[in-house]
Amino acid sequence: MGKFIYLSAVNLLATLFLLIGCSSTERTNERIFTQIPDDWAQKYIHPLSADHTDLSDLHFLQALIGDRRIVALGEQTHFDGATFDIRSRIVQYLISEMGFDVVLFENGMFDMQLASDRFAESLDIEDIRANLYTFWKVQEHENMFRHWQEVTDSGKKLGFGGFDIKHTSEGYTANSYSRSMRETMQRVNPEAVKSDAFSEYIAIWEDIERRADRSGFRGALGKLRYKMNNRKKKEFAQLSNDVAGMFEEADELWWAHTVNMLDQGILAYSNVRLWRLLLNRSSFIPVNNRRDVLMAENLAWQLENKYPDRKVILIGATYHFIRNNRHLEPIKVQGIPLHEAVVMGEVLRKGMDEEVFTIGFSAYEGAHGIIRLGEEGTEVVPPHEFSIEHEVVRLWHEQAFLVLRDSEPSPGFWEKGPVIRLFDYESDTRSKKWNQILDAVVVIREMYPARGYQIVSSSIDADQNQEQ
Repeated sequence: MGKFIYLSAVNLLATLFLLIGCSSTERTNERIFTQIPDDWAQKYIHPLSADHTDLSDLHFLQALIGDRRIVALGEQTHFDGATFDIRSRIVQYLISEMGFDVVLFENGMFDMQLASDRFAESLDIEDIRANLYTFWKVQEHENMFRHWQEVTDSGKKLGFGGFDIKHTSEGYTANSYSRSMRETMQRVNPEAVKSDAFSEYIAIWEDIERRADRSGFRGALGKLRYKMNNRKKKEFAQLSNDVAGMFEEADELWWAHTVNMLDQGILAYSNVRLWRLLLNRSSFIPVNNRRDVLMAENLAWQLENKYPDRKVILIGATYHFIRNNRHLEPIKVQGIPLHEAVVMGEVLRKGMDEEVFTIGFSAYEGAHGIIRLGEEGTEVVPPHEFSIEHEVVRLWHEQAFLVLRDSEPSPGFWEKGPVIRLFDYESDTRSKKWNQILDAVVVIREMYPARGYQIVSSSIDADQNQEQ
């Protein structure tokens, strides 16, 4: 999530902090000619089950992923029902069969920590779901949430968190951060609470939260409401260092790290102006790059300090997970030059490339979006004829898992630079080195929109009602 800015009046405000298709092939009894040789397809393409009755079709993941302890599961957009269904099955397999026990979302790191703390007390998975963005609360994730509850009820400990540097996502009132920070500092270092530096710092954050709450925005949009000139930025950066140091002295390393990450995000977004984005989407490129660098630093810190011996699943936009994006042929997607962008996966891989396995998703036809209140999905645009999507459909697969990493080049195909649409349903993204950009891609014949889900109750909802 948090990929690109685009000008759709309907989606602009919902996707400024996100990144934000296909003809039908009639079936006959004859197999249509495919450009992928049979021997390559048999070795590197794994058909997936469409009926969702069990997970036996995923056993190949054992040998493929091996002892890598991080699996990144992307999504083409944040509104892909079929992707969510398949990805949920993969998540269940990783947890039940391969020992993965931590799930980190592209969600606000503070919010998810608060949700995780409440979940640790309640053991109710609704405390996690309540904090996720609306597009991840959908019905297509119901089996995944149910599985997590069953695993928790069995006594196995699951961990949840976020790797984004937003100060809030969903599920909490806007003043949760400053209030929690003050309460923690009062407990671990009461003298620091009386200091001028801490008081000034808290006052700034209360103002940030107040403006975000007044606007009704969360995440990146909330940050866009707070502006600072260069002098104010310098002062805020110094206060941030001071407060982080106070937490370090009290051995509250997570809080020290959180202060640093969230404040760096505030500083980055303070340069953004909505009117400028409307006139020139490329003006968002520097802050988009900065966000991915910060997410990489945040994730690396969590993997080393919070989850050093655990196996971690990442869920978010495919854009953030790719590596070696310089191998993409020059293209702009929603105003962002993909081949020149700074992305989290590329920053992160330099220190842990052999630990991470990245899986993207794409679709051939259908529609995407969230179905609720009578809304309909958006039709998937036909993909280029020289695309992985076309090739999979020609092979009659409804759903297929294509192995890219360590796969042998197929003469006459990969070196020509086929298309894989990983980042939206319109842009024909090409590369001759897809196996260096991500490890695998799941291709779905027919995408369908996600179905909205309304949470009935959770401990978070109860707390919010009391606060209001």
